[in-house]
Amino acid sequence: MSWREWAETSERSVDVLDPLHGEETLAALRVGPESTLGSIARETGGMLVADGWFRLLGGGVMGDLAGLPKSQLAVLPGTTHLGIVQRYAWIEPMMDALTEAEL
Repeated sequence: MSWREWAETSERSVDVLDPLHGEETLAALRVGPESTLGSIARETGGMLVADGWFRLLGGGVMGDLAGLPKSQLAVLPGTTHLGIVQRYAWIEPMMDALTEAEL
């Protein structure tokens, strides 16, 4: 199922935002436009799911030019809730940056 089909058939509200910097975001991510992430990045400015409770950002802002948003996301691939303790070497630098950031 494509992200478009998911957005149209979801039981939750899904607002797809207009793209602003899609091609630049796609290039920065270094993924192909045929991938789900690439398609979302190029063709949307993000998605607000369940009245904004969950936000999936697409190509809304060029962080290098406009600055990064205050919200941050960390992805730990191949990590479970219990296995996170084994990823300390990954998490420590993220936590340092997060605690030093202005919120």
